[in-house]
Amino acid sequence: MEAVENVLHPAGNDLAGKADNLDIITIWSEAAIIFKDSGKRNDFAPGAAARCMPGLREQRRNSQFCDIAFRALDGSEIWAHRFVMAARYSGCHALFALAKEGMSPEEKWLPPMQLVVEDLGSDFIQLLVDIAYHVPLHDLVGPHNVAGVLDLAEKLELSQLRNHCVKALERNLKPETCIATYHLASSRGYDCLAREALRYLVRNFNQEMRTILEDDRLHAPNEVEDTFRALLKWIHADVAARKGYLAKFLPLLRLAWCSVSDFEKIITNPDVQSDENCVKVLSVIHQTTTRNFMAVGEVAGIDLSHRMWMTPRIPKDIIIVFGGWAGYALSNMLTYNCRTQKWRDIGNQCPLRRAYHGMAVINQCIYIVGGSDGVHAFRALDTVVCFDVALGRWSSKANMEEARCYGYIYAMGGYGGIERSRTVERYCVKNNQWTNVAAMNSPRSDASAAAACGRIYM
Repeated sequence: MEAVENVLHPAGNDLAGKADNLDIITIWSEAAIIFKDSGKRNDFAPGAAARCMPGLREQRRNSQFCDIAFRALDGSEIWAHRFVMAARYSGCHALFALAKEGMSPEEKWLPPMQLVVEDLGSDFIQLLVDIAYHVPLHDLVGPHNVAGVLDLAEKLELSQLRNHCVKALERNLKPETCIATYHLASSRGYDCLAREALRYLVRNFNQEMRTILEDDRLHAPNEVEDTFRALLKWIHADVAARKGYLAKFLPLLRLAWCSVSDFEKIITNPDVQSDENCVKVLSVIHQTTTRNFMAVGEVAGIDLSHRMWMTPRIPKDIIIVFGGWAGYALSNMLTYNCRTQKWRDIGNQCPLRRAYHGMAVINQCIYIVGGSDGVHAFRALDTVVCFDVALGRWSSKANMEEARCYGYIYAMGGYGGIERSRTVERYCVKNNQWTNVAAMNSPRSDASAAAACGRIYM
């Protein structure tokens, strides 16, 4: 939360049913704070909600007795009843309580409030307010907005809304949506949804099957339990027409990275054992796993020279390490692949050396903040560089106001080469701008920080 103040209620805007000359309390804050759901709210009981919510929704439509306005990024306002929002969102309850603490003893009623939501559009604010008024989620979330609402639920950590979106995506699997749903689910770690989307995909898209299995980006938690089982399900959907594809598609599975027990599950599978070509293909694949340089050609009319089974799939998540100190500041970036259990040096190196810096990831971009280049014994830097993972490109960003080491997107404290700092700066990715925020109580450096529930702990 950035500011709380009293401002004059705009003339002519009397949606709250209050006099134009009445002060209105204005609070600027972020959506994660306003719409926080701690799970400990005192929401309406189902019976009470069923009785009173239709009337409250009607009052809200007619702008009757509304005493809280949410102002969106575009300047539009969504009005509601304060007690309804406080009952649903613990963040609203806390902000209203904070505003009440600032009242004088003579004031009996809290005046209307305006919450300026700094990072949310009016459509999503409207949705969150509708949820507080017990509008059914299936009326609010549909194919047109489910991906965006899922982003919102993840950002605000609203588990009920997130689970509804995942179930909605699964229910609405269609030929025109299954590929997009699969990529969305696999990139965000919704393994069950990704598995269902893949199964739907392989049951309905014959011509896409080879392309899918060849793709290194195919994300399946287990190559046997997920990918191989999906392949079998695709074949069983039309055995007469598809049985011959099993031997052709087995080499596309990444069998060299399977455990011995998983490999045995494939070899002993009845569908595999009953197909002579499958047995021949798997025999050759098994030999190559112990003889890496074994020459491979055509087996049972199937070209095995590409050795796809030896290539690991690209993992959904990787560990990235940049720079550091080895007697001098380093500039290389390493990635760790959890599937191959190997480190790899990224060729596109940063031209600058860094040690004792901070790193943060936003929208597939890695930000390297502050630190030292190791020149002149120790020189703290105020520079910021960014690596776009998708483009493989480095770029410079706006410098911090103050040089420091150990910075983050919220750069807190640190060491500037002379003394330790208590200042805190916040970097806005959208505006490429650093701004000072409230300083810490005492200077510190070499500390660790963690974010949880809209707060930073250091």
